[in-house]
Amino acid sequence: MRGATPREHEIRDDTISDDRNVRRALEGSDFRGLEITPNPLKNYVRYFVEWGWVEAPPALPRGRQTAA
Repeated sequence: MRGATPREHEIRDDTISDDRNVRRALEGSDFRGLEITPNPLKNYVRYFVEWGWVEAPPALPRGRQTAA
């Protein structure tokens, strides 16, 4: 995946994603995107919190958790 991720200077608050071409290409197909449910989202949030990338919401423990 070298070169597939944006560089630091390309990530800004005003960066938006334009999915119009994807939507046009999928018109009429039976493809349905993944539904974001609380369980997978909770896993992502927990991972980001464990690595210190975001603050823990009140319902999650702070800091990286290690297996015993």
